[in-house]
Amino acid sequence: MTSGSIKKGTPILFEVNTTPGIVGFAQIENQVIWRRIVEIRKMQSESDETNL
Repeated sequence: MTSGSIKKGTPILFEVNTTPGIVGFAQIENQVIWRRIVEIRKMQSESDETNL
C-alpha cells in the first residue's frame, strides 16, 4: 500500500495490490462477510483465467 496527502494534509491511501491477502478476514465474527469476500476472490480468479 502506498500513501500520500493532498494539499490540506488529508491522507490518501492507494491499494496497488490487485489480489491482497484475505486470510485475516477469516477471523471476523460475521461469517457472511467472510463468505462474500471468498466469493469475490473466486470471481476474480475465474476472470483472471479467462483473460489469459
